[in-house]
Amino acid sequence: MGLRYVDAHILTVFNSHKVGTLFCTSLTAYYSLYYYMKII
Repeated sequence: MGLRYVDAHILTVFNSHKVGTLFCTSLTAYYSLYYYMKII
């Protein structure tokens, strides 16, 4: 039971980290696009 709980916790952390990475990447792309538009 304890091991299963740890596995679930690790999976949750991994999933949230994946979502966070995706969010950071899209945010970075959005800001670089914004600055690119301002230059033009």
